[in-house]
Amino acid sequence: MLLTWNLTLHPSTIVQTWLSSASVQSVVARGHKALVGSYDYWYLDCGAGQWLNLDNGESYDKWFPFEDYCSPVKNWRLAYSLDPLAGIEDGKRHLVIGGEAHIWSEQTDEVNFDGVVWPRASMICLSGFPAHFG
Repeated sequence: MLLTWNLTLHPSTIVQTWLSSASVQSVVARGHKALVGSYDYWYLDCGAGQWLNLDNGESYDKWFPFEDYCSPVKNWRLAYSLDPLAGIEDGKRHLVIGGEAHIWSEQTDEVNFDGVVWPRASMICLSGFPAHFG
């Protein structure tokens, strides 16, 4: 919202990003603290398939092969490869205060939560913040 609508926020506002590294760069360039998030790397439910609601008589054939908007699956290797400080100039790196992996609850419940979240979320914890915040 900050970037799309060109909002003016209080300077102490922390902005959570979820689109890309470019979003993080834009947020810190405006002087705000940022939480890194990226659907290119850290959306944990990406690639699980499209949410289908076929109550209106639609055929499965219309949606095959059931990819979602962020397919393919963002595996642990991809999650680990994100540099949360990529493109952030040295004088602004202190504004990147952490990160967040994302998962949408529409396709996640107590049955699949552990298998969907932990294999990749554990890599995110190791992906570059320890060296930055050490």
